[in-house]
Amino acid sequence: MRAIQLPDGARLSTYVDGPAQAPVTAVLVHGLSVTAALWRSHVPLLLHEGIRVVRYDHRAHGNSTRGTAALNLDQLADDLAQVLDSTAPQGPLVLAGHSMGAMTVMLLVARHPRLAPRIRGLLGAVTAAEAHAYADGLSAHVSLGIPTPADIPARARRRPAAAVPPSKPPAQRRLL
Repeated sequence: MRAIQLPDGARLSTYVDGPAQAPVTAVLVHGLSVTAALWRSHVPLLLHEGIRVVRYDHRAHGNSTRGTAALNLDQLADDLAQVLDSTAPQGPLVLAGHSMGAMTVMLLVARHPRLAPRIRGLLGAVTAAEAHAYADGLSAHVSLGIPTPADIPARARRRPAAAVPPSKPPAQRRLL
């Protein structure tokens, strides 16, 4: 673990695994009320694929201190930019965020567009990031390939009928 000192006095605890010369760095961002430990089981799998892994505790989470800045998504996106500048200043990035972490990675590109060309992939898990991004007009500026419902053809939005064997009870057929 290493700490990144921020201008407002916060110290962000970061965890970096893998060689600096790896072909890509995965940055794993946790959600509200959890820590970077959320991603611990994913690290060995990513390392096995030759991917460098960066995780950190958001301010006021885990081993990170709060600092004096406001606790809001803009600040979390700025914090993530500082983490990237410190731990992965160059090379391709894949960003993965869980819940509030996904909202943070979406906002990162809006607030720090200089990073957009480096981003090769984006994963948002269990998140309201899509609604937040579209409400803020982010999709009009930086889409990162994430489609809006209007971008998806109607035939693709229809749920395919499940193949349910007739031997299943009616209640199970309705659930499937």
